Amino acid sequence: MDRTAPYRLGVFATPCGATHFARIAFQKSGLDVGSEDAPRSDGQVAWTTALHPIGTFQLRLHQVRDPIQTISGIQIYAQRDYFREEVSPRVEVPFTNTVQWATQYWMKWHAHCEFRCDYRYRVEDFETEYFRICDMLGLDETVLPEVSRDFNSKRRHYNPLTAKQICDALGRRDRLRFVSQCRRYGYDV
Repeated sequence: MDRTAPYRLGVFATPCGATHFARIAFQKSGLDVGSEDAPRSDGQVAWTTALHPIGTFQLRLHQVRDPIQTISGIQIYAQRDYFREEVSPRVEVPFTNTVQWATQYWMKWHAHCEFRCDYRYRVEDFETEYFRICDMLGLDETVLPEVSRDFNSKRRHYNPLTAKQICDALGRRDRLRFVSQCRRYGYDV
């Protein structure tokens, strides 16, 4: 495919935002989408290129996942020097403590995705959103592809957080921003 032509689909999320699940689902519907920095002929489903997509897209989707689960997973990235030194500065999140860093990272990364995308959906609502997305892409899909939701390979490397732990790690202003952003995305925390 000509790299100057727009890809059909770009799906962007955060780390631990269920991009692997979405990529498999869209591949099963016949779209040739790649992951991370390797788009295929129809596009990509990725979190790493959300700030600087590779190519342009006819439809850019912002995928969100339960913030408590996602932030719990993002904690492991705080332990990786490369991630803190190379990726984190792109969204200007100084490291303070793991929970605060993971939450601020989640907020800022999603804010970037929100600004750059055409449509947002919750991955928990994928069963209903899938057909709406297919309509946007001009696909005549009538059957939801079967895809396992058990992709969280990092789960054994972190302790799940609670909403209280996350809110307690934030200052008042960040806590209000976090709650507001969660509600905007359809989550009660």
